[in-house]
Amino acid sequence: MFKNISQTWLIKVVLILMAFYLLTLLWPTIIGVLNIIMQILLPFIIGFVIAYILVPFVNYLNSKKIHRSLAILIVSTSIFAFIVLIGFIIIPTVYGWVEDLVISYKTGLESLGDFVLINFNINIDTYINEAIIQIENAIEEFKTNFINNAPIFIPEIAAMIVSFVMQTIFSIVISLYVLGDSFNVKTKLLSFLAKINRDFPIYIKVIDTELRKYLNAYILLFFIKIIEYMLIYYALGNKNFLAMGLITGISIFIPYIGGLMASIIGIITMPPTTSTAVYIIAIIVLTIMSNVDEYFISPRVYSSSLKVSPLLILFAVFAGSTLYGFAGVIIAIPVMVVINISVLTYFKLKKEKQLKEESTS
Repeated sequence: MFKNISQTWLIKVVLILMAFYLLTLLWPTIIGVLNIIMQILLPFIIGFVIAYILVPFVNYLNSKKIHRSLAILIVSTSIFAFIVLIGFIIIPTVYGWVEDLVISYKTGLESLGDFVLINFNINIDTYINEAIIQIENAIEEFKTNFINNAPIFIPEIAAMIVSFVMQTIFSIVISLYVLGDSFNVKTKLLSFLAKINRDFPIYIKVIDTELRKYLNAYILLFFIKIIEYMLIYYALGNKNFLAMGLITGISIFIPYIGGLMASIIGIITMPPTTSTAVYIIAIIVLTIMSNVDEYFISPRVYSSSLKVSPLLILFAVFAGSTLYGFAGVIIAIPVMVVINISVLTYFKLKKEKQLKEESTS
């Protein structure tokens, strides 16, 4: 049975096993080094991403005879104003929700008990009272821990804020530089990649074309969802329809799951005076619209633009969240776009080379 196994094959197997063993031993060190490299490169990556997203708007204004510096100022100011506007609408609304929840949780649970008793003839007062006691104990414990640990975590939070501000400033400076000299940056990048491999510029151009299609569709879907859900929540009588429209629009950054989460928030934050009939209508409407968005509109953005199955998209989102948390969820699909297009381009170029070789032979 083992007569046909050569020594060379055994040596290869042993070397592979040794490599895996060394990899497991060095893995913590490798991860540590990669994290340090990532922290150093992060402002540059964010800066390039911001510039990549904004450069079409700058180029458009530049084509209308507006000086490039002024075009950059107009685009940057507009984006900043839009973000501030979203913050002014969403943050006070969310703060109000939390405040209402803390104040009225007891009344809400008691109302739930009355609803179950009246409609289903089941008395759950014991469970309601136990839940109220547990919530009150949890709130008191949180207050105590907050006061006791404040001297410890406040300096840590301050350090995190300073680090975040510094990274943000560096990222903005880098993005402004790239926006101001985007043509030369792109030319130098393509020239550098061509020296490594003559096919690399082809990859970059194909990725750029497909990624632009994806981003355009993504931005379009963002504004469609904002307007669509503002109207829906306004029709349902939700006084926070502006905030809910924006939250639902932002939820597209979490594919498939984000829309469901936004709908749940929308139902929970309906006014307390809302009748049972309106609640039922809200649940039905939001369930239908969530499914229409996730299985009709979104797949036409993701699957048509990316040419990949929804299952692969979900896998990318899960992998991103596992590796890098919420940030991983946001970057999962763009990274998958780059990988998917690179693989397709590789096989396309390989096939073209084979056909060329066959035609010349």
